[in-house]
Amino acid sequence: MRFKISPLRRISQLIFFFTFNALIFNRVIFYWSIKPSTLHLPVLVSINSPTSVFYGVYDVIQVAASKGFFPLISMAIIFILGALIGRALCGWACPIGFLQELILEIKGKVTLISFKTHEQAIKLKFIILFLTLFISGTVYISVHFNIWSSYREALGNFARGPFFLFSPDGILFGTLPYLISLIITNKPPSPPPPILFFKMFMLGLFFIAIYKIPLFWCRYICPVGALMGLFGKISFLGLNRNIAKCEKCPDCVKACPMQIKILDYPWGKFNHQECILCFKCVDACKNKALTPKFP
Repeated sequence: MRFKISPLRRISQLIFFFTFNALIFNRVIFYWSIKPSTLHLPVLVSINSPTSVFYGVYDVIQVAASKGFFPLISMAIIFILGALIGRALCGWACPIGFLQELILEIKGKVTLISFKTHEQAIKLKFIILFLTLFISGTVYISVHFNIWSSYREALGNFARGPFFLFSPDGILFGTLPYLISLIITNKPPSPPPPILFFKMFMLGLFFIAIYKIPLFWCRYICPVGALMGLFGKISFLGLNRNIAKCEKCPDCVKACPMQIKILDYPWGKFNHQECILCFKCVDACKNKALTPKFP
């Protein structure tokens, strides 16, 4: 029987999902007392979530900048992990990526996007990355040097984290549990703040988009994926295509959730900035022409 990587990856996603949100066990198992950790990783885990043990590095960068601190450790984490494993955490650990894959499996049908549209849409997450880092960068300068106070006031909620209002992890694991707790304790906000409606609207759009398009968030929106993808082309971990075994059939391309044209890349080891190293292509290749490669 041929060994498949996919079950191992699914186990990894489950472990990380419950590990990242382990504080929920404090509420379910009353004698548990798990404490939040200062460790942060390049995945979407909200710093505003009441259940998060670890935080996403992008959230930490935004909050640190809003307080006038340069996120040196966060940048080092991104550089080191990016150089070693590229976007592997997107495919093996990120809870939002895991959620999207579950919905894709429930749907049971992969909707393909034209490659031309796909390649143009990829640029969107790099635009989002630039805009959010630009805002956080200018806020850092403003706070650190005590200038442009009116600029920070004009930004309002955007000053603390320009991506917080849109990110599904913050809404799904932060805003939503908080709202539910208020309703359970019969203390709903009255009247509900407009920002709450906006966040629920964004969450609704998120679920519609990921149902319509496989891994929509990972492909086209996620700035963390864009940031880690900058290292994807040079990371030690990649894929190897064996010239002696490959028949150039399209099985690997069809299996790729990120819609990468694998057959267009050279023989031997190759990397791609959009590859989340899920290795579905490896499992799909009947001739075992594709294998993980490190370094």
